[in-house]
Amino acid sequence: EGYAELFQYLCYCVGINATQVTGTANGGPHMWSAVCLGSEWYMLDVTWDDSGTDGMHYYTYFNLTANEMAAENHNPDAAGLRVPSCTSTEFAFYKHFALYVENLTAVPSNYKKVIDYVVSQGEKTLCIYSEAGSGEMQNYISKQIFGSGSEVQKYIKSKGYNISFEPQYYILGKYSYIRIK
Repeated sequence: EGYAELFQYLCYCVGINATQVTGTANGGPHMWSAVCLGSEWYMLDVTWDDSGTDGMHYYTYFNLTANEMAAENHNPDAAGLRVPSCTSTEFAFYKHFALYVENLTAVPSNYKKVIDYVVSQGEKTLCIYSEAGSGEMQNYISKQIFGSGSEVQKYIKSKGYNISFEPQYYILGKYSYIRIK
């Protein structure tokens, strides 16, 4: 609840319309947020994206549609605050700030933009998004990200960084996270 309230307050401070959403997540009571970007609303859960102690920054619940949030076991209460309609994916995090994998045989077209952004922000987490299952994603990451001679690997090294190999790649549903050093 505190995370959602603080997020709403910070949005208010910078002129972004946001509201709290009450309901259940994984069967227990929970509060998350809805935010208006442009003229469209998106759901996000800053509590569940808390970085924790491993130093990785997670964006799994950032700017989702209501259906995507429901698929992650977030169900708003029928009573209480009116939940805005959240159907747009225009500002979905995974489309702009993650390697957006649409084709499991090709390098994401946005990889240079995303890596440049991650490095420029001092970020240490490279986020990869795909609708593929985790086994398919592990194969993809092994070949297209860590594979010797991969375009992504070459580009990261050209920036003076390396990516660390983590056996599980921090796969969380549709998202995978890789550490940049």
